[in-house]
Amino acid sequence: MVLPSRDLIADSVELMVRAHGFDAMVMLASCDKIVPGMLMAAVRLNIPAIIVTGGPMQAGKWRDRNNLNSGDAYEMVGAYYAGKFTSEDLAEFEDCVCPGVGSCSHMATANTMSTAAEALGMSLPGCGTTAAVDAAKLRLAEESGRKIMELLG
Repeated sequence: MVLPSRDLIADSVELMVRAHGFDAMVMLASCDKIVPGMLMAAVRLNIPAIIVTGGPMQAGKWRDRNNLNSGDAYEMVGAYYAGKFTSEDLAEFEDCVCPGVGSCSHMATANTMSTAAEALGMSLPGCGTTAAVDAAKLRLAEESGRKIMELLG
């Protein structure tokens, strides 16, 4: 189901950009389906474009464990079913493992796609790995807009 959804996203972006006669676009995305869909649309449209990815969330902390990421949730669920933790422990863990905004806090598909967009030159250096809550993300977004304006002259 992933590939058709990327095509649908690209189609939707292309439709809106053409319908409104945009000369350029700054794309905002984080998901492993949205980022490639938007990149596909940028190629199809062939107008100045840059993507600002949302960035990874901060690592979670739970009891004596630091640097948790959403991938650790799979292990916790397994440990719960193995009888090592109670349902209360699991609920407490769920509240801590993803502590805020951003894509997964580990290098999974969303962050891999953000890094790939950067490697392709479709986002500014550092955009793929700058955390969602980092003030540098806002500066990257502003600079991305300025870069597009420079291209438009």
